[in-house]
Amino acid sequence: MNKMIMGAVLCSSLLLGACSSNQATKPPSFLLEDTVTMSVVTDYQEKELKQALSNKWSIDKNSTSLVLTVSDLDVFESDNETITPSILLYLDIIANMIIISPHSQLKIVSHTDDKLEYYAGLVITTRKALELKDYMQSKNIEEKRISFYGLGNQFPIIKDSSVEDKIKNRRIEIQINNI
Repeated sequence: MNKMIMGAVLCSSLLLGACSSNQATKPPSFLLEDTVTMSVVTDYQEKELKQALSNKWSIDKNSTSLVLTVSDLDVFESDNETITPSILLYLDIIANMIIISPHSQLKIVSHTDDKLEYYAGLVITTRKALELKDYMQSKNIEEKRISFYGLGNQFPIIKDSSVEDKIKNRRIEIQINNI
């Protein structure tokens, strides 16, 4: 089955509009209330995104933020900053979640392995993070709600001792902060 079709099947009921029409769906009314606590918003986002994103994504949560992590290899074409078509549906789902959550901000962080020299790693990860930021802006997320960082190989999650370890360190983190 085509990855895009599989992704569409995974969309939750709320986010289905984002998958089929490129427009944000109407948010649940509680997201718009001034009295809503950010932990309630974060819980809601976690539930919806777990249903909508593929198992390639990991989701970590604290009280007011989510960190969505996916392999760089799933987001970008090999050794460049071109976003792969197979990831666009998932980026659209995340963008829609930000749009319908007026208190949410997006932080995009790109990491690499130790294959590149320090400065080269910073340059390539910054370009990749910027490419994702630009894509999110193209989905009508205001620029002031998005920050982006390319951190090169400064923060590995595991020592780069094997090909598999290098792949784990080449990652994209999309953090949703509810303020």
